Amino acid sequence: MANRGTRDKNLREFESRTEGTARPALISRLPKEALLRLDADIAAFRADFVPRLEREANRDRVKDAILLRDLAVHFFDIVAREVLEICHSPEEYEAALWGDIGRFVHFGLTQYPFIAEPMREELDQGFTFHVLRTNPWTGIPKEERDSVWHVGALLAEGLSHAALRWEAEARRRLAAGCWPQAGRASVSQQEVKVGRRRLAAIMFTDIVGYSAMTQRNEALAQEVLNDHNRVLRAIFSNHSGTEVKTTGDGFLVEFASALDAARCAIGIQQALFSLNRDRPLEKRFQVRIGLHVGDVMPRENDVSGDAVNIAARILPLAEPGGICLSQDVARQIENKIDLRLQRMGRPELKNIQRPLEVYRVVLPR
Repeated sequence: MANRGTRDKNLREFESRTEGTARPALISRLPKEALLRLDADIAAFRADFVPRLEREANRDRVKDAILLRDLAVHFFDIVAREVLEICHSPEEYEAALWGDIGRFVHFGLTQYPFIAEPMREELDQGFTFHVLRTNPWTGIPKEERDSVWHVGALLAEGLSHAALRWEAEARRRLAAGCWPQAGRASVSQQEVKVGRRRLAAIMFTDIVGYSAMTQRNEALAQEVLNDHNRVLRAIFSNHSGTEVKTTGDGFLVEFASALDAARCAIGIQQALFSLNRDRPLEKRFQVRIGLHVGDVMPRENDVSGDAVNIAARILPLAEPGGICLSQDVARQIENKIDLRLQRMGRPELKNIQRPLEVYRVVLPR
């Protein structure tokens, strides 16, 4: 750890270099009051940042990587909030999230050599992964992922999830008719829905035996469906899930991370298990859940791509009240949830050419 004199020198350097030309062009477009808010927020951020580094940094590589990711995401959120107010369209804001904002945060973090220098190459790599929208775990050996949590990949994953959160906030604002810029009326909802390919976690759900229930008692089936929708939508919201659409007796939901999707799926099954214990037998219902993570292409009121197709094919493999997920999801959540993952092999998935390892979450009953 650097001594106090070195740290203070670094902070003065950071303060001087983040003025004027150090800010990317988009940041410099912020109005004076926004710049004042930004500077105040960054000052408060620094006040928390330095003592936290003193206490925690350079003790353990894994903890340093997590610390750096958390600090970068916090810094990113500060800037993204202000920049949203000046963008004229979702496309301009999306470009900022994956460009100028990331570059500004990268520059800011590199002004702290006492944390940046030991991992400078991976710090740079993490922001490169983010700007290029590259899957950060591609090409990183499993033993390195599991043992040291590769700094660049972990950082890129955190920043990408932050950018996707702010993209979702922009879509929400546009759909609600409250886009920040006065000229928002010229921007159609389709423009925000149809965008560039991105990495996302996809969840499909469906009610087990719902068609048969409808044939037996349509009114009861509708009551069950309403209860199902109410319970699941509340849990999606708690885990930052974006409901893309309903599928009759289920949902297609998008998440910024595989871990959010997995925690949401577990939360759903636990909530339904508790709910069913207190309901009459005829009103009980179970759902299956399938998860995959990969590239998706946003479209108006929908998403498409391999991630969607694979998640849809994994869904029927789940047992009633169960969760099935791809190896890509398993890799990202392993050791991050308290439940065991059980390998199911490589089942044949309709219209999916490449073999995929599938896992199930072993839920307590």
